[in-house]
Amino acid sequence: MVCLGLIATAALTPQGAQAQAKKPRIVLRWTAVPGAKAYELEIAADRAFSQVVVAEKVPLNGYRWRAAPQKTHHFRVRSIDSYGRKGEWSW
Repeated sequence: MVCLGLIATAALTPQGAQAQAKKPRIVLRWTAVPGAKAYELEIAADRAFSQVVVAEKVPLNGYRWRAAPQKTHHFRVRSIDSYGRKGEWSW
């Protein structure tokens, strides 16, 4: 099974009020996992991920979140191999 182990759960906060006023977005990137065909991404309003606000499968090792929040959020990601097997969540 392909696993992602380099990214820990991270807090997401907007980068400055001026930048946010024009085009609010947050760009997430993580180290590509050899053999990964996709990644499962979750963004949550809490560290326990009981309040998930984004849950998506993405083909690349990055994601652009256009709806930047006004408060701290957390993200986690895991790889998916060509057989559909999922790795462990990053923490």
